[in-house]
Amino acid sequence: MPFPSLFRPAPARLQSLNWPVLNRLSFWLAVLLRCADEFVMTVFTTDNMLQTASAVNLIRGHGVSIAVARMQDLGRLHYNPLAVWPPGYAWLMGLLLREPVSDHQILLALWLIHILGVLLLFGAWWFLLRRLRPTLQPWAPAVFFLFWGIANTPFNNLYNTDLWSFGLYCAGVTHLLFLLSEAPVAGSARQWTWVVAMSTLSFAACLMRFAYYPLAFLPPLVLLGAWWRLQPGRLMALTGLALSAGLVGALVGYQKFVAGNAYYLTEFYHQPGFHIYWDNLRLFDPFLLNGVLAGGVMQLVKGGTLPYYLVALTVSSLVAAALVIGARVEYQVARASGSMQLRHLLLGVWVASALVLLGLLVALSLRYPAALVDWWPGGRWTYVADTRYFAPIMLIVSALLLIFLLSTRSPLFLRLLCAVLLLLTTLNALALRAKHSVQYGLQPPAFFKDKFSGTTADTRRLEDLLSRAGQRGAVLLTTNTYARRLEEAVIVRGGATVSLDSLLARQPLRTTRPVTIFLALDPRDSSDVRLTSLLKRYQAPPAELLPALQVRLTTIFLTGQPSGPPARNQSEK
Repeated sequence: MPFPSLFRPAPARLQSLNWPVLNRLSFWLAVLLRCADEFVMTVFTTDNMLQTASAVNLIRGHGVSIAVARMQDLGRLHYNPLAVWPPGYAWLMGLLLREPVSDHQILLALWLIHILGVLLLFGAWWFLLRRLRPTLQPWAPAVFFLFWGIANTPFNNLYNTDLWSFGLYCAGVTHLLFLLSEAPVAGSARQWTWVVAMSTLSFAACLMRFAYYPLAFLPPLVLLGAWWRLQPGRLMALTGLALSAGLVGALVGYQKFVAGNAYYLTEFYHQPGFHIYWDNLRLFDPFLLNGVLAGGVMQLVKGGTLPYYLVALTVSSLVAAALVIGARVEYQVARASGSMQLRHLLLGVWVASALVLLGLLVALSLRYPAALVDWWPGGRWTYVADTRYFAPIMLIVSALLLIFLLSTRSPLFLRLLCAVLLLLTTLNALALRAKHSVQYGLQPPAFFKDKFSGTTADTRRLEDLLSRAGQRGAVLLTTNTYARRLEEAVIVRGGATVSLDSLLARQPLRTTRPVTIFLALDPRDSSDVRLTSLLKRYQAPPAELLPALQVRLTTIFLTGQPSGPPARNQSEK
């Protein structure tokens, strides 16, 4: 029988192998593979951009904030506190950045943060699997980590804060498992330390993503339910719950009184009237499918080679069936033994965590109308439509399938079903890994969009211009075209964007400090008379074409005066 070790007791030759050593080697190999992927496919998203900009402003003494320019004085930037995201990522990035900030420094910091996130997540799962060792095959950690080292899903949907938030939450669950593996002992310093670590780590996930607010309370609540009848245990669990409530309350207070609003609590929910947008659920992402076959195969499906709905329904149904059957098997084992075992409590925590996250996405999607945006396929975006919001749930689903596969108590048909699904994910990942290695692996480290353009010469030129401009004063960007890459470059250096219409309408330009205004112009359109007049008035040099960025770039340099009259305008020749 092929793969006999997965479906029946292992032969003696396998049992005699030094699995503790092989498991450790598999762990570090998985870390190495994930590091290689992060290095090759570093993605700088809008979330990265704004939170990195707030980190740059933090190390410059402006707090976790975003720079804003005002027409009354273009050279004196104002700093609005960052309210849309919690401050954790900005604090973390601020520890890694130093002046002068450059593209390469930001990329290195971004890569290090992702790698540390991988180590955090894998480390938490290493200790979790150690607690489940008696009920799993001896080679379970090797299979588990090699799968997550190779698989592209759901890691292709994990962005700047996802790895850290889920890794911190897993670390909190790990300490919960430590506590549940022992009986509570009055006055035990070690157990008290674990309680504090459990609540603190579960809360720390909230510093990265607001979605973990409700999950921060789940580990102490599980501990309270398990230890309710034991006096010392009840006291420790209640203390952990109080600590979680205090920490979450402190973060909400910080967001309200320092950042300006407790986003999703005091600002996002304040809308006139109350409506339920049931139609948004029609946009529901097939996350069970995307957790198995994202990219590679799905590109063929969406391209018309295979019927999309048939594939989506089949794969999603198989994943759901595996989860339901696995849950039923675990329930029957627990019922037969007459007590809840450690593995059942852990599986229950993961299922509850996935349901809480899923419920939150559904609630937000029902509460608010879909955003009408041109960057989203179909033009309508809501929370349940975005695959990346399901990334933590997909990680939990992958972990559950692996545990069912490697459990000594799972029936043969369940192991076969899990093996097929995980094999599909692995083959799909290997195909994508080969493609990305050829496409990006031989290029030097750069912003993702630079790699996509196939050249970095223009972006190096841009970095040189921005560095020199930053030494002379404030840096602004205005544009009459889509210039996302330039916007990223300016904002992450603590600069700001300003409306071109405002520049054209508010004449003369005023500043009390030196300021360089970069004008990113559409190469296909130079017919705006007002823009031509502006460039001539402030003696802007001829625009330089940057093909990779698809813009013509020129600058206006204003020297500034200490008081009210219009600034004397000069341009770098």
